[in-house]
Amino acid sequence: MKYLNKNEVNDIVNFLTTKYPNCLTAILSGSIIDKTNDVNSDLDIILIVSDRNRLYNETLNLKSYKLQTFIIPLQHLYERLYADYINARCHFIGLLAKGVHLYGDEKLTNSICKHCVYLEQSGPLPLSDENHLKSRVLITQLIAKIGNTNEKWENLILDAGLLTNELIGFKLHSEGAWKGDGKHRMKFIGNHNPKFKEQLTYALIFTYNNKDYKLLVDLAKEEIKAKGGLVEFHPKENIQLTASEDFISLSIKYLGNIQQNKNTVLILNDSFIKLKANSVNNFEYYFYTTFLTGKGFKTEDTFCVIHADNEWLNSFFIDWLYELKNKKNLNNLVFPTFIDPKYKFIDKSLYKKVLPVFKKLNSQNLENKDGVLDDGTQIYFAFMILKDIENIFYQTKSEDFNMLLMFLFRENFIFSYDIDIPVNSKELLIKRKITFLKFEETFNSQKNIIEEIWNEESDSPIKNELEVVYNKFPELKSTMDTFPSYLLYLSNKDLENEIVLIKELILRCMGILLIQPSFVSYIIYSALRVREKSFEWIKSNFDIG
Repeated sequence: MKYLNKNEVNDIVNFLTTKYPNCLTAILSGSIIDKTNDVNSDLDIILIVSDRNRLYNETLNLKSYKLQTFIIPLQHLYERLYADYINARCHFIGLLAKGVHLYGDEKLTNSICKHCVYLEQSGPLPLSDENHLKSRVLITQLIAKIGNTNEKWENLILDAGLLTNELIGFKLHSEGAWKGDGKHRMKFIGNHNPKFKEQLTYALIFTYNNKDYKLLVDLAKEEIKAKGGLVEFHPKENIQLTASEDFISLSIKYLGNIQQNKNTVLILNDSFIKLKANSVNNFEYYFYTTFLTGKGFKTEDTFCVIHADNEWLNSFFIDWLYELKNKKNLNNLVFPTFIDPKYKFIDKSLYKKVLPVFKKLNSQNLENKDGVLDDGTQIYFAFMILKDIENIFYQTKSEDFNMLLMFLFRENFIFSYDIDIPVNSKELLIKRKITFLKFEETFNSQKNIIEEIWNEESDSPIKNELEVVYNKFPELKSTMDTFPSYLLYLSNKDLENEIVLIKELILRCMGILLIQPSFVSYIIYSALRVREKSFEWIKSNFDIG
């Protein structure tokens, strides 16, 4: 490796493989790749794992090196890259786009880095009208504050820093460029618009030397004037939510009482049904559970997405929803929730093809109110869906379907043991083995009833919709062929890319049944066992140790 000599690489690899024994691949990045590092620079190392659920980073000292490690579960990598895309941060995208292989699976490294190069070149999600207005409001407020000549200069330093940061980010994102964050923003603006960086640098030097914010304020005013102008007397917190696309996402927060979540789901569902009966707009919706790595989310949270005409959402539905929340005292209902229901399906066109499945399943699931959140009901419908998936998508390819189930199990088992408080790698490995053994113990205690459910001759309520999706696979192939190969890595086989779509289809269906992420892997495990796959077979294919 040209960035480190052989001994340095060996020292780092030996150290990291001891601390993180199950790392799939490690990627070196940061200033050492740019050749801008010095003796005080960190070595940025991204460690891709699959046996833990948490993203975290830590600084490690090894001899003269300071290692800044980012541990990212492969199961959550796509979500993290998508978060970079919608926030225009380019944090992990930027690190991985210039990353080089350190150790582990080089093929996996190449797939990840190649995809991030493409994402970096494609640019971020355009700045929404709502966020455009929010930035202008904040910048207007800061201009007014630091332009106050009666205030001591030193009392406004933090506000001047906030204005500088917000101004750079706003200019970059509003012009379709990555905005980065923190110390990297000046680098981003320098690459995007060197002249503006010079003007800003001069204004900051003038501010420091003369204890005067005039040039900084003038520069900010000039920039905002070109992008809609200052926004006087418009408190940022009073900006009305607007939907920028043809959907809006809500979340039902878990506040310690799962029954409260159920009640809110049923109240919303009944209200939506009544609204649909009296509305000229044929909106659609579904509730679902999922696991999100973002701050503030819990695994017990429930989400809802409403698909409708953008104009109708903004002119009627959002106000109606505010009124409903207050009238029904739904204190656990939060919106907007910035979750795009499409991103798991990689491409918007694919999501549209599977959306009818979700609408139908949601309607059927909530018809029986007593069955909502009932484990037995969830297993029953989950098994029916899995059997229909096999009969429709795999037909006589029974072993290929088993590989799909193992793919699902490898991806989701982490939600069953890496929960609550963080633990070190050795403790996590022990929890992993114990949980796996508990799955077998629980299955044996429930074997008769599970076999009875599996062997029942009945179709799922979405069989027809699944057949429609399957018949459209030939026209979807060219889109699925563009999936980055790292999305299939945990399948452990050279399978067709369509398995990624089928996997996400199943997981979203499980979510619409309101199955908790921690329970999904047990359902998959039970399906494998009831299909006469032995405990030892699953153990050997899962590499549980």
